[in-house]
Amino acid sequence: VIQEQNSFPGLTTRRYANKVDRVYLGFGEALSHLKPGVKAVNTGNPVRDEIGLPSREEGLAHFQLSSSKKTILILGGSQGSRSINNSVLKDFENLSSECQLIWQTGQSDFESIRDKVGDRMEDGTLFAFHDRIELAYAAADIAIARAGALTIAELLVSETPALLAPYPHAAGDHQTKNAQMSLTRGVAEIVEDRNLNSENLIDKACQIAQSSKCIEMRDAIRKWNYERPPRASETICRDLVKLLRERGKLS
Repeated sequence: VIQEQNSFPGLTTRRYANKVDRVYLGFGEALSHLKPGVKAVNTGNPVRDEIGLPSREEGLAHFQLSSSKKTILILGGSQGSRSINNSVLKDFENLSSECQLIWQTGQSDFESIRDKVGDRMEDGTLFAFHDRIELAYAAADIAIARAGALTIAELLVSETPALLAPYPHAAGDHQTKNAQMSLTRGVAEIVEDRNLNSENLIDKACQIAQSSKCIEMRDAIRKWNYERPPRASETICRDLVKLLRERGKLS
């Protein structure tokens, strides 16, 4: 079997999809790029079981944030994104009083960003990495993030609208394709990496969070989620067991 994470299948998936018993698709859009007759299932991408479970109230309480303000979650993946960090940093002083931040910087930028803005953020809302990121998703009204397949999967499961800045050097430019798919689905807006220096990311995210656009994006996420099982890992495991039993490899 193959599990394809991205909306545009990678080389290995495209080459071997018609030779395996099953292809598990993170996004149904990938099927149109595979040969006819491929045994594919639109499962979504597996994410941690905790994602999407906490309430907004639990998330805000954990980070000691105000329920009367809109919360922007800044993500760059586990390694952080210097382009996103620098874009947010340049406009930090002008953050609207109606919005507040949860900022995952990644390890490499954490100390420098903490030195510059740490005393102006609530305790615990600025970090290199967080082992309970589900609480950050729960508190967020909108996220600023790269467009990796698993990041988008977590955004969908947690029903978090996003402003996506795809990493332009990803293999096969798959992040741009993931972001464009998300834009087409109405669950995200896109800012190209080359425009991050000129864009005011946090102002744009704050405006979306305060508008009806954010509600529309969340509704679009829920509609998209209806198209596949709620928990990809369970669906994939059940199907694997079925395949093994059909071949007499499991009683």
